[in-house]
Amino acid sequence: MTSPSPLIDRVFAYLVDYFLQMIITLIGLFILSANSGAPLVDIDSRSGLEPFYLIFVFLVEPVYNIIFLFAMGNTTPGKKLLKLKIINLNDPEKLGWGQIIFREILKKVYYTMFSIISIPIDFVLITISKRKRSLIDYLANTQVIKLAANKESI
Repeated sequence: MTSPSPLIDRVFAYLVDYFLQMIITLIGLFILSANSGAPLVDIDSRSGLEPFYLIFVFLVEPVYNIIFLFAMGNTTPGKKLLKLKIINLNDPEKLGWGQIIFREILKKVYYTMFSIISIPIDFVLITISKRKRSLIDYLANTQVIKLAANKESI
């Protein structure tokens, strides 16, 4: 049996994934810095690396999510730890590449462009909606569910 994921579980899963993304980001930035000869703490417009750093930092989250959602069966390390999974509402057994990529692009645009209002909107939607869905879930036709303790998939 599955149920909609509680908000607190989604928050903790996000924090675990965010921590792992920061580790990946730091490793990537150190590699970029080492290969360029510019010290990481002294990156400025004179080094010419600013665009690469910004692109790398901007892309880590969606690429991380897309890779893990495919590799781990519609979940990420943080979601897996808290027994959460993303499902397609039309067909819970099938969350395809297109839907995952669409969801991640929507999420990146939404949280980047509307960062001040996106979290309160999602908090309200997840709190009051029967299926505990965020705006991104509504737009992508997905839902984050809590798996039963003894069941790994739907």
